[in-house]
Amino acid sequence: MSDPKRHHFVHVSYQKRFLATETELYVLTNEYNKSLKLKTPSQICYEMHLHTVNLEGTKFLEIEKFYSSIEGQISKVLNFIDEGEKEHNSFWAEAIKIPNTQLILKFFISIMFWRNPCQAELAKKYSEKLLELYDAADNEARIIIADRKTIKYIQKNRNKHDLFKVIQFLLLPLITFKIWDKNVLVSIARVENHGVIVTCDNPVVFKTNVENLFNFQDFYIPLDKYSFLTSATFEEGFVRAVDVNLDIARNSKKYVMGASQEMMNYIKERF
Repeated sequence: MSDPKRHHFVHVSYQKRFLATETELYVLTNEYNKSLKLKTPSQICYEMHLHTVNLEGTKFLEIEKFYSSIEGQISKVLNFIDEGEKEHNSFWAEAIKIPNTQLILKFFISIMFWRNPCQAELAKKYSEKLLELYDAADNEARIIIADRKTIKYIQKNRNKHDLFKVIQFLLLPLITFKIWDKNVLVSIARVENHGVIVTCDNPVVFKTNVENLFNFQDFYIPLDKYSFLTSATFEEGFVRAVDVNLDIARNSKKYVMGASQEMMNYIKERF
């Protein structure tokens, strides 16, 4: 497969769910004078060769293959929900009950969290107990990953730059989150009065601690301009877009992105 130099940690297809025009979204850059400009998704939220790994002189493309495969499945599920919503406003409430939908959406959350470079310090902490996490992981995760001997080797050599990438971007998304636990569910919620939601370069917002996040509790992530993914126990009531958006802006590292210029200016004035 091709190996593009720009590796997006907030993938382009996700950003396109927040477009202001056919090809661009408003981007508030959180530095200097907080500039607000229209940009294309490909222009932001990437690092050069972020996922490129060289092991013993061989280029290792499994991370990109993994992300490409999952992103394709995520796009299919989200498009399925989008098309259904055009016919029935409550279609998402039924679609979210489908086991495969749950599985793909939980993968989506896990990947969006761990593929972000800002999680490097947390990844270092969890890399120290990689073997323990592997042993406690679901059978499905262990089948996907590798044998225990390989995991033991990777943990022992976790401080090597390329192996650390394998840990953060490939292994941790599979063995930290309760992706295969059928008793742990996620749901889709809407903001009141059809408010417009923004997203950012660090879109997984968790309200308590990371262990709760791994159990898909006390978190949310913008799904599109009008909805967000959250825990199944979330009590949907009077949720204001401005409150969600300010939380998202505070969670950002450099970029806040959205479709509404008015909302982006509101955030710019208060963030």
